[in-house]
Order: sequence, then structure tokens, then C-alpha cells
Amino acid sequence: MSQVKILIIGFGSIGQKHFKILKNSLKIENIRILTSQKNIQNSLSNIADVKIFDPGIIIIASTTNKHFKHLQYINSVLKDKVILVEKPLFHKTSNLKKIRNKILVGYNLRFHPIIQFIKKISNKHKILSTEIYCSSYAPDWRGRKFKTTSTSSKKLSGGILHELSHEIDYARFLLGDLKKINIFMKKNSNLKINFHDYANIIATSKYKGVVNINLNYYSKLTKRFIILDTNKLSLFGDLINGIILFKYKNGNIKKKKFLIDKDYTYKQQLESLISKDYRYFCKYEDGVKTVKTIEKFLVK
Repeated sequence: MSQVKILIIGFGSIGQKHFKILKNSLKIENIRILTSQKNIQNSLSNIADVKIFDPGIIIIASTTNKHFKHLQYINSVLKDKVILVEKPLFHKTSNLKKIRNKILVGYNLRFHPIIQFIKKISNKHKILSTEIYCSSYAPDWRGRKFKTTSTSSKKLSGGILHELSHEIDYARFLLGDLKKINIFMKKNSNLKINFHDYANIIATSKYKGVVNINLNYYSKLTKRFIILDTNKLSLFGDLINGIILFKYKNGNIKKKKFLIDKDYTYKQQLESLISKDYRYFCKYEDGVKTVKTIEKFLVK
């Protein structure tokens, strides 16, 4: 495992998180970083040096608006490598021609034990409706002044549906493609941004009922959960605390607890990447579908 060569493009908060896990938890030694930041050890001075370094794995963790440019270049100069692009894949639908590498998208919540548990049981029950909720306070995300982060700029981040696209991805992962019924978006808070910080999406899944996705990044209460109702049981999954509660129609209640920490899904994702276990990854084609789904949601 320690012999793999890894390149990280972009060294903001998510690039640093990947580096820390790779170095400290997975004991990967041969890591290079492509960044415009100064005085970063083991960095490449120019993107042209990528071909000389010849990494086996490339992690694109630049701002969303640069994903396509970086992916296009890497795909043109390297072949038969594994590329992990941080979510979302692009900030708008783009066409990558002549794909020469395995391209994956960093929707690490697919590696959450609750999401994987629901995936296993979802086909065993007729799902009537699903509620998906995510709230947090964006200025707390990256440990530096909010106005210096990509989240504060729609041009860099793509806006709330792109920033919080984990929920759209795992809804599609669990329930299949989504068809919009209605979407309401609004700038609610006093955050210093000039775009929406709240979104409520009502959609349908072909065979799995109504889906309601509620997103905001101004709440001081960090919550991430899913409620799933079927004819036989109702399920509440708390993704932050790793708890699932089941209530059956006979009144019985069961509880299941998973031992996780805040970096659990990132560790699982990177371990799977290095061991070439791609079962739970969002593949390139599916990442494109999520970008297209977001664009359809935004059409009035």
C-alpha cells in the first residue's frame, strides 16, 4: 500500500483532509501536492510536472469551477490511472472526450454505514416517501474567514445545490433517478453571500415514492438525517451520530448504532480507492447525471 504514488490537486480544507488521512491513517509516503500556495512540502511547481511524477492515483480537490479544467488536463497526459474528483464533479454539465482513465466522484457519504444499510434494505420494502435533511453553518466549515472560502462565491462553488449535493447524490443512489415536482430556494440569512442559502426540493422517484430534500447552510444546529417510510416500517437515520431507529407497524421499536467519527467516510473512501474496491463509488457517468439533475432542478 505504501508504494502507491498519489497526487493531490488543490490544498484547501478538503485537500488537506485527504493528505492527513493518507499520510497519518493509511501510511502513504509518496504524495505530491499541486497548489498555488507557497512553502508547501512535497509540492509540484507546475502542472506539467504531473506527467514526470506519474502518479497512480490523482485526487482533484480544487475549487468546483476548476474541476473540469484539471480533469481534462490529467486525462490528456495520463492513461490508465485512477482519478477521484471531489464532489460535485462539475459546476455545470461539461463534456470530457476520450476518457482514458477510471474517473470517480468523491461522494463519501456513500461509504456511510447507514447509507449502505438502507441501500441493502431499500429493495425489500415499498417506499412511500423519503425525507432528507441537511443543515449546518457554512462559516464553520473550513476554519478560516468565510469570505475567503469558495463557499462564499457562487462562481467558485456553484451554489447551495452543488455545495450540498451529497444529499442529491445519495437520494439517487438509494432511490434512483429523481424527477422534480417543485423547488423553492431563498436567501434567508445575513451571511455575506448574494445567492440562495436555503433550498427545498420535492421530487419523485419512479418506483420509490415522493422525496423531500431540505437544505440550508445557515443553521447553528448541524443535522444530517434521512427518514424513510414504508408500508411495514418507518426508519430514522442520523448520519452524524450513526444511529438508526426503526418503528414497525406493530409498534415495536429497534435501534442500531454504528461506531463512526467525522472522518470515517473519508477513510473508508480512500481505503477503497487504494485497494481498488470501487463498489460504492460514484462513477463518472453517475456524477454527470447528478450535475444534470441539479441543472434540471434549477430550471423554473
